[in-house]
Amino acid sequence: MKKTLLAASLMVAYAAVHAQSSVTIYGIMDAGATYSDKVASGTGTTSGRQFGIGSGLLQSSRFGLRGSEDLGGGLNATFSLEQGVGVDQGTGGTSTKAWSRRSVVGLSGKTFGTLDVGWRKDFLDDVGNFYGSVTPFGTFIFNGSLNNLNRASGGSRATNMVYYATGNFSGLRAYGTVGLGETSGSKRAGSAWGGGANYDGGIFSIGGGYWQSMRGTGTGAATSADQAAPNSVGCNGAAGGVAGDVCLTTWTIGAKVNAGPVLARGMYSLVKHPLVTTTGAAAPNFATTFTSSLGTGAFTSGGPNNSKGQLLDVGLDYKLSAPALLKVSFLQSQYDFLGASSKGKVRQLTVGGEYYLSKRTTVYATAASQSADAMYTPGILGTVGPGRDSKVAGVGAGMRHTF
Repeated sequence: MKKTLLAASLMVAYAAVHAQSSVTIYGIMDAGATYSDKVASGTGTTSGRQFGIGSGLLQSSRFGLRGSEDLGGGLNATFSLEQGVGVDQGTGGTSTKAWSRRSVVGLSGKTFGTLDVGWRKDFLDDVGNFYGSVTPFGTFIFNGSLNNLNRASGGSRATNMVYYATGNFSGLRAYGTVGLGETSGSKRAGSAWGGGANYDGGIFSIGGGYWQSMRGTGTGAATSADQAAPNSVGCNGAAGGVAGDVCLTTWTIGAKVNAGPVLARGMYSLVKHPLVTTTGAAAPNFATTFTSSLGTGAFTSGGPNNSKGQLLDVGLDYKLSAPALLKVSFLQSQYDFLGASSKGKVRQLTVGGEYYLSKRTTVYATAASQSADAMYTPGILGTVGPGRDSKVAGVGAGMRHTF
């Protein structure tokens, strides 16, 4: 009898422990057809139309595992592993990392807040999702939004990160992040940090944040905790300065009003590259070429002569009585180039719609038109169009399924 009671007690205890733990498999599969009217082909000023299949047009495709264990007292131990997926070609996303999107372990609780340690995005990604066009339009607005150097137009990650978010105090939360450079003899070299706050009042919300990165010791991406800053601005040894100098700073603020079926949003970002020293030519040479690699070529966002960038992002969403959403966005960005005779500008208008077949399946369509002045066109969906006073347009339609 005692053995029976002991066995029953052990079974109950085992069930109780495992009831307090959970592991969830989740993901997003998103793919669609795309068309661009001008894509660079060959050299010089040759361009052509392009049809294709793209992955993650509305929201990046991914596969992940997350879990939690109840530690008692309102505190949970948590972990998350997440990998990007290229649906169009069956690849593991664009990174060589085994878990390209997230790899963290931490603690969370309603009062305690959230503590993550590992590889993940910082708080400016949340600001972008709250107030920018990345949530309704995904990769359509990535290039035109400062090439994501504001870290709020698609999110960026840092290695060796310690991320903390407070609990929710009447709609207000504060955030702090540090990415350790792990450089012998220097606390600053290759490190990065940021923080901010957000207030969500239901109808009205406002928030903002700051991020800065310090130059690493070498010339490769691995020398800086900030894996998103391009080599050309000096975070990984190019441009000027020495290890530990600030190579990138960005401020982003945003607000939105949610009034019934209408949601209005707006976001402003300021990005500076203090170590950029290349003066180069006074203007791009459109007579011989109209394309330059985004983030590495001169007269592009994040290029070797780009010292500053500013972005204004405004949008409007309208929910229909049917399970559908109409949306529109306007982006305008401005760039300072060292030695240039005028500032570069990019303007982009994006419109689209979503129709919800179920809680997990959405079909969508998007169209965008982009123009540039005194710089090379950043392009839409990774494509490259002609330069000054010329436009590139793109459309896409697809389906997103979540699980």
